[in-house]
Amino acid sequence: MRLAFGLVFLTLSASSFIWLLVIGFISLLVIDYSLHRAQIISYIYFKVRQYVTAIVVVSLVIAALQL
Repeated sequence: MRLAFGLVFLTLSASSFIWLLVIGFISLLVIDYSLHRAQIISYIYFKVRQYVTAIVVVSLVIAALQL
């Protein structure tokens, strides 16, 4: 997985790579939502994950728009 992201980082522009990271973080949140629905992860963990993902995604979007 690290090798794939390294290769993508080298081939994409900085802005495109940041947008790829946004998609990745949102995808992971969707996976965590399904784990929460299956009661594999707790409500509190999922709530914290939502806040952290929102902060990261907003930061990445701001960075992508400034490039």
